[in-house]
Amino acid sequence: MSKLNSAQVHLRTVQTSLERALYAFTEAVDNLERPLNDEERARVEEHIEKASLLLSESEELMAQLEVRKQETSSRITTYSEEGANTEGVTPSYRYPGGRVELPRLPIPEFSGKSWQWDNFWELFNATVHSLPISNLQKFNYLLKALKGDARQSAERYQVTSENYPLVLEHLQKRYGTVSSIVSGLHERLEKWAAQSADLKDQMKLFDKISSLTQQLESKGENLDSLWLLSKILSKFRNDIRRRVLEKKVALPAEKIWTLREQMNTIESVLRQEEVIERYMAQKPEQQIAQKPRQIVVVEKKKTPYCFYCECTDHWSTSCTKLKLPKERMEHLKRSHRCLGCGSKNHIYAECNSKGCIHCGKKHHSSICFENASATSYQRRNEEKKNEKVKRTLQNFSSAAEDSSPIQKDSAANANPTVMAASEMSSKEKSNDIFLLTGALKVMHPVTKELQEVEVLLDTGAD
Repeated sequence: MSKLNSAQVHLRTVQTSLERALYAFTEAVDNLERPLNDEERARVEEHIEKASLLLSESEELMAQLEVRKQETSSRITTYSEEGANTEGVTPSYRYPGGRVELPRLPIPEFSGKSWQWDNFWELFNATVHSLPISNLQKFNYLLKALKGDARQSAERYQVTSENYPLVLEHLQKRYGTVSSIVSGLHERLEKWAAQSADLKDQMKLFDKISSLTQQLESKGENLDSLWLLSKILSKFRNDIRRRVLEKKVALPAEKIWTLREQMNTIESVLRQEEVIERYMAQKPEQQIAQKPRQIVVVEKKKTPYCFYCECTDHWSTSCTKLKLPKERMEHLKRSHRCLGCGSKNHIYAECNSKGCIHCGKKHHSSICFENASATSYQRRNEEKKNEKVKRTLQNFSSAAEDSSPIQKDSAANANPTVMAASEMSSKEKSNDIFLLTGALKVMHPVTKELQEVEVLLDTGAD
């Protein structure tokens, strides 16, 4: 009979320890900073399912032990009434399955969180405090079980047999009072929140709040205050809150809305959502064909920008500050810009621009050497032509001044006249050839008289 009682005590202790570990595991998962991926979520659910299965099996085994206990008690009573027990013989009963060997329970730990004190003390009492060992040994086991602030608080007592009950009394007053436990539970409730709006996270939050409210209820707390009701309901997503409030509004005016009724309503809504979500996942409804929406694309007018002088009144290809492609290329390199598009966000090897609009090669149009060569050639021809005309006139003036005194005087009175060549309009079609000529007075070598002659102006001469 004593073995059955011992087996029940140990099994109940193991069950409590497993429940505590499962609760701590789920809390640690819920307090993770990042959400779990699908693989991690599946593994967590697998562990929770296995732990729940073990708890169910422990409950079944506990029931079997209770049946065996009753049967043993009944047989002992029967043997006593029939005088089966003789003097010097102790009645005994052997369990048909053999002796039950239970695993050794680990000593629980306590870190100073008041809401964990009741659970810790129940386990420590079963595994250490109730054992027939000295108080000095119990004190050492207690110090090993305490962590953090709780250990620092207990270390102020000298490790002796006499101080063991004093340490227990001190810990009970500091962490085991109703006010400290209730305060710790309210702090936890204030911090709790669902990791996401997913139904699984909403149900995990409900399980945690349900366990916490049961602890508060066991401490005699009033759970029907409007503040607590509103605080708990605000932690769920909007559609769940709306359905709960719809039921609350539908109640008669004389009926009081309690926390128990609110929690039952939340649980009912969550179960309904779970069934609906499962049904929608298995039998998705055919989506109703919708008319294609017309997308209106509004083209924004681009504002000119030059990345050579950073002006907004012209494009980079028309920059007058840096005209030559070589200068522009050096500027792009110095400013760490892409040679293909002028951007600072990538390098030339990563550029996806279409290339030059003039030659088609992979570079920006503003640094195209081929386009610049054609433009520069035309500009240089015009400048060279004007320069040659100017030089020709200067040469004729110099020749007139150096010919002779008479020629010099005559040339001073007679200004050389240059006949300007007129351009034919592109619209007029003519086969005539026009030459650039001029009129000049020179001295006849025989008669020594000035005569006007026509000369051909060679614009290509130096």
